[in-house]
Amino acid sequence: MRPHEVTRAVAVGPHLFQVKVEKAFDVRLTAVGSRVFAVRIDSPDLDWRQRQSLMECTPIAVPARIARSVSAYLTTFRLVFGAFDFAVTPAGDWYFLECNPNGQWAWQPNPVTDSIGRAIADELQRAVEHEPARADNGAEARTRQPGLLSPYTASGDQPPVTVQEYGDVPKPL
Repeated sequence: MRPHEVTRAVAVGPHLFQVKVEKAFDVRLTAVGSRVFAVRIDSPDLDWRQRQSLMECTPIAVPARIARSVSAYLTTFRLVFGAFDFAVTPAGDWYFLECNPNGQWAWQPNPVTDSIGRAIADELQRAVEHEPARADNGAEARTRQPGLLSPYTASGDQPPVTVQEYGDVPKPL
């Protein structure tokens, strides 16, 4: 859509307009804690999800500045996991599209999914090892530290989480 094509009709509801990025390929970067795993996605379609049978995925190195930005994003939003989507131009510029805090990753090549699975297991183990002991001798599951996993009780009930519990969210870099 071009600016002259926008009419007063957009006032009727919310809209999001994005500039089309001329891309060479897409990247799905999966971040688990401080680890990042990325695959290059080559597809004949603008949106590779349309015809996944035609896409090819290969592991790709992540530029240090992208890894630092992803780490800052996770820290800012107190996430341990994120599935980040990027469009990469022919000049090699990475354009951030979105972060899925519960994104899919098992469709990637086996060596990548194996590494992601191990990283998730490591983070879960680290969270369990760092739980404070409770005086009720385990009648309820121990409370998780903010930013690792959501608090829960043995009954499976999840208490409401509010911004006040975690303080102000820092501004993105």
